[in-house]
Amino acid sequence: MANFYESNTDLQFNTDHWIEWDGFVPQMESGFADAKTYVATKDARYEFAPTTTEEALTNYKAVFEAYAQIIDGELYPHLREMDKQGMQYKDGKVTPPTAQVKFIDALKEAQILTFSVSRAYGGQNFGLAARMPITEMVARADIGTQIVISYFNMSEMIEFYGSDAMKKKYLPLFAEGKMLGAMALTEPNIGSDLTNAATKATKKEDGSFAINGTKIFITQGAGFADAKAAIFTIARSLDKKGAFGLSFFLVESDDIHVSRIEEKIGLHSSATCEVLYENSKAQLIGDEGAGLVKYAINMMNGARIGIACQSLGIAEAAYREAEKYAQGRIQFGVPIIQLTAVKRMLDESCARVHGARALIYKASEMVDRYFGNVKHLTEKGDDEKSIRKNEIVARWDKLAKILTPLAKFTASEFACKVAYDAMQVHGGVGYTEEYPIAKIFRDARITTIYEGTTQLQVLAIIGGVVEGVTASSYLSQYFHELLNSLSDAKHKATLAKYWEELVALTAIYKEQEKVVKEDIALELCWHLSYTIMTVFLAKQLMIAKTLNHAVVPEKEQALVHMIRLADAQIAAGRATIERVTRS
Repeated sequence: MANFYESNTDLQFNTDHWIEWDGFVPQMESGFADAKTYVATKDARYEFAPTTTEEALTNYKAVFEAYAQIIDGELYPHLREMDKQGMQYKDGKVTPPTAQVKFIDALKEAQILTFSVSRAYGGQNFGLAARMPITEMVARADIGTQIVISYFNMSEMIEFYGSDAMKKKYLPLFAEGKMLGAMALTEPNIGSDLTNAATKATKKEDGSFAINGTKIFITQGAGFADAKAAIFTIARSLDKKGAFGLSFFLVESDDIHVSRIEEKIGLHSSATCEVLYENSKAQLIGDEGAGLVKYAINMMNGARIGIACQSLGIAEAAYREAEKYAQGRIQFGVPIIQLTAVKRMLDESCARVHGARALIYKASEMVDRYFGNVKHLTEKGDDEKSIRKNEIVARWDKLAKILTPLAKFTASEFACKVAYDAMQVHGGVGYTEEYPIAKIFRDARITTIYEGTTQLQVLAIIGGVVEGVTASSYLSQYFHELLNSLSDAKHKATLAKYWEELVALTAIYKEQEKVVKEDIALELCWHLSYTIMTVFLAKQLMIAKTLNHAVVPEKEQALVHMIRLADAQIAAGRATIERVTRS
């Protein structure tokens, strides 16, 4: 059987032809400066630095293929035992499943466990888009293990905002797989409203800080096996109410106590910890008072696109398991995949997977375009104010800020729906632990909850919808650029109608009182999501046909069913908005 990369034609299509690498790789690579450094110094850290975008993509794909092979050999065969063994807690220590540790060790041995750190500190300098295939493939096998890998690559907060001393100390440890990150935001009485966080950071005479308090739902707060955790912690260090009293700190896992781990319905291969801070030594990251308004928000935004891609991996796994079962299960004298009701569920699941992938991969590209341009202008010597006002930076910033929560919102809801339908395809046996779909179903449910619930994503999206439908907005301009580039007149007409309806319904939304707006915001977010996914799939199909790519038949069917889903969702949303606003 081909591995998760070789067998996934659409993943390869998105990597090869959907992400526009030339638009940001040269900026992310500082004009391929690391390759020039290697020529001048022969420093081994820069030996494999690319000299062109094409070389960078070749490097990425080599890592994707290596990951797929190691997943196939060291992770996928052991999912059941890992799920049963889970994380074991005793006396403040957490022990991961044996097979999971072996898988992580295999990645270390292949020198591909960590890829986000810059080469100056021993990493591979992968941007967000280059991480998506890895995230998707590992999550398709086991979302808990994907979380572990993502936390080994949670180094941006140090690289972006840490002091030089902090970078020199910690980033090589991340690059070597000797340390991973963890986020400590949530408290026992504080969920999403982080402005009321009560964990206290006290400044000492030597300038260091001591933290006291409790954090809950802290993923990998105990580290992993022999690797310690750098726990990025929000705590109140200033005598100010709300967000402006909060600062951001790095606390090593040796300086906290893990009092318990949660017993969860899924994610059995990821430790969710309750962490006690008792005069724990803490290092300030960045400026005091900017912990939530600047640093934590940026960290959460990056995490949300990661959760979106996790959700995609789960949806892909659920769809593939359902398809495999339906091909082999005989009822009424035929494989059930030939039954109309079953085929419809599978076709719609395939469309959701294709739509989510197109959205997520393009959103990750937009994030990289934003950071790539910021990096380029910073290296040119532009000041922060002029960079913010730069037209290119502003464009990608706006688009990334709406597509990121849109991707998390859409993909997580899709993961749950595809897993639900996949279990339905399995029938009664799907409700047992005999087939992999039971684990996939359990794991899927968290995706609409953590790193911001679906309802919180709606709050993050709706402002972008209201602004985005105006003709002068970056979103409207971007949509119409895509629309006008399509060669299929029927697709253009369908999408133009979707957009016109979105503009009209948004105008109705703007006229309502606050409580009514809150009641119908969800419908507008779904309308935007289906509109964007449909135009993306139409564009992808056009590209694929031009290339005579093997994905064309699958892409054609995905687009047909995406339009069907979009028509139904938009009609239902319109009816809801009209009913609510009339009452």
